Amino acid sequence: MAPFAEVIVCEKPKQAQIFQKALNLKKEYKVGKKSYAWYDKEGGTCVFYERGHILELLPPEHYESRLKSGWRVDLLPVIVKGSRWPLRVNLKSGGAAQMFKTAKWALVDCGTPHSITIATDNDREGELLGWELLEHLKLADHSNINRVLYSQVTQKKVVEAYNKKQPGSVTFLRYLAGLARQYADWSVGMNVTMGFSAQNKEQIPPYTPLNSGRVIFGISYILYVRHIDMRDFTPQDYYTHKINFGAGKGSAYSGNLIYPEKYVDPKIGKLTNGNVANKIKQAVLNAGKGKVVRCDKEKKETSPPQGFHRTGFDRHMIRRFGMSLEQIANAMQKLYEAGYITYPRVDLKVLDETMHAEMPSYLKAIIKNLRGANQLSESEKNLYERAFKLLDVKRKSKIWKKGVDDDGSHHAIITTEETVPVNSLTSDEFKVYREIADRLLIQFMPNYEYASTIVETQVAGGLISKTSGTSPLKMGWKGLSKDMEEESDEDEVDGKSLPELTLGQVVDVLGVEMSVQTTKSPNYYTEDELLGVLENPKKFVKNKDIIKKLTKLQIGTDGTRQNHVASLDPKGFVKFVKDGKVKRIVPEKKLISVMEVSPDYLSTPETTAYWESAFDDIEKGKLTLETFIQRFRTLEKRFFDDLKQGKFDLKEPITENARPCKESNENGEPCGGNLFYSKRKNKKTGKSFELWSCARCQASFFNNDGEPGNKLGERGTKGAGEKPEWTPPPNAPKIKCSECKEAYTYHKKLPGKKWSLWECIGCGAAFFDDGGKHGNKMKGK
Repeated sequence: MAPFAEVIVCEKPKQAQIFQKALNLKKEYKVGKKSYAWYDKEGGTCVFYERGHILELLPPEHYESRLKSGWRVDLLPVIVKGSRWPLRVNLKSGGAAQMFKTAKWALVDCGTPHSITIATDNDREGELLGWELLEHLKLADHSNINRVLYSQVTQKKVVEAYNKKQPGSVTFLRYLAGLARQYADWSVGMNVTMGFSAQNKEQIPPYTPLNSGRVIFGISYILYVRHIDMRDFTPQDYYTHKINFGAGKGSAYSGNLIYPEKYVDPKIGKLTNGNVANKIKQAVLNAGKGKVVRCDKEKKETSPPQGFHRTGFDRHMIRRFGMSLEQIANAMQKLYEAGYITYPRVDLKVLDETMHAEMPSYLKAIIKNLRGANQLSESEKNLYERAFKLLDVKRKSKIWKKGVDDDGSHHAIITTEETVPVNSLTSDEFKVYREIADRLLIQFMPNYEYASTIVETQVAGGLISKTSGTSPLKMGWKGLSKDMEEESDEDEVDGKSLPELTLGQVVDVLGVEMSVQTTKSPNYYTEDELLGVLENPKKFVKNKDIIKKLTKLQIGTDGTRQNHVASLDPKGFVKFVKDGKVKRIVPEKKLISVMEVSPDYLSTPETTAYWESAFDDIEKGKLTLETFIQRFRTLEKRFFDDLKQGKFDLKEPITENARPCKESNENGEPCGGNLFYSKRKNKKTGKSFELWSCARCQASFFNNDGEPGNKLGERGTKGAGEKPEWTPPPNAPKIKCSECKEAYTYHKKLPGKKWSLWECIGCGAAFFDDGGKHGNKMKGK
């Protein structure tokens, strides 16, 4: 075929389908029976998609082949040279080979196209997907590369963006920022994980690496600090005083005493001295009177909260419905890919003011969709009808801001103009759609109006008792939506219950209620609480000067931190424990052990904040990719220098399920290592068996009712595991098995044969002897 005039690179099938329909691309390119590209004619326009990363960085073993036999500190760190690292087709990603074949066909096999348009998601990840493919195919220097930027996967918005496509150079620095993140996370994550695990292999179970990385370490540090706070917590009694006042004619009110700083324990901010508390109570009672020194009554109003950014929305849904991060993420992704909500992985709460003129069509779509929702009760539908009557499309709330679109096409998460088959949505999808729709609706509803009252009464020669309260006047936007981020004041009273008071009025002290309370231990974080801390971890920063230097002090990003939190469980760092309506994140021994020895330069919030700031600087052209690579190389060198000095040696096994090794050396002295339990499978027979293995002496023992039993390879081995089919003779030569990498192969001579074998008692693999070492693997073994 002749080269295409234009090839459009998409990230998702829905994006490609929009171009297919808009540009009338009827011909298909198939790999097997599935279509991956569409075009109109030879030499015309072609579009294809690459769902996710169809390319990946090469594994560490590519650069250091000896790592295939096991991780060793002396082989680390693995250093990849240059500012562009080699890639390969990601075989772990379903369909990657077919998608890469399609991309190569459209961009190379048919000849170099006249123009290339990158239409992937509008973020660093999307930039990375598009540009890394072009660089891998040697097309990054093409003279006519364009970029399409949009925040909604809808026909209207994608076509609008396509008609306004920009030169690819506009976002190329964002690609370099994406490369910086990818390289640093791969290099530091891989090297530190391998080094940390190899150095402490005697303290960790088989196949249980000490997963390391800047975001995982940052989150683990926050959880570890809370663990220490709980461990070291000492309960302490403190005192409060509630004073009841009479204002004449049977009217009364109460207030809480505010203590002067000299009476308060600076560590907990409470009155802890019982003698002082009793003296205060007696002084107030002896005085018998109080004087109103402040009486503020005013009408106030509150505008609706701004739009949702990703972390804010996650927290909202956890608080309101108790949804998990996975449930929220899955529902949002499906709604986004279907074109029903805008791009979800954003850190913005505002909309560009240029979008205001388009809002009538957005509101019309919401009204139509919600009116047809069978998921709503009659009372809920009536509530919406009342709310719809209050909508004012000319209204401008604080969500509107000038210049939001200047750096791309992202903004707060909102619903789109699409008609949604709401009754086909799952329960989670409908909840997500409805909450996002409500947040946009309330931007066009009246403010919430209320009466606010604050009364301060002076007693006992200068002590102040404070009373505050509110009473709603007009519900406005609060009649439809509740702001889950809004905090209530526990000391607040109903404003309507306060009597009419005047400044300077003398009131009677009717009584003093002195209470003794006890400070409560901090609890394990909920998902909601942890997300809030990760978004603003300032109080955990040791170097306070850095707060002034960094524009964005966060652990992770709005698009990534949810996945990192969820990944801690399968990695064995935490367990999620149900506590009433919430789930708490409880650190496991693995996390605690790692944090006890991990260095501040890897674990504290400053590290990930430095990196995120560097990524921003690369995108702005203030920092080069090469300079950043050199920075994390310096960090890696520092880590391995410290590692080899024993600074990160674990003190004990990372799990309670460990036993002292039963093996002894030639002198009869105990091995001193640890045995860890694991399940294995005999590759020859397919049968499973259970072992206890020691990384120090390499001995393995069959499991016997939850405890180490007979040694693997001994004659007459019995236990809960599988009995070996062949037992090696005493003193038979042995070599570590290259198949299972756990048990040993023993030299096996066969009667009447000139050749011999090396056979593994553990996995059953067998190799032909090749001069005292493993040769070719025997088929069927």
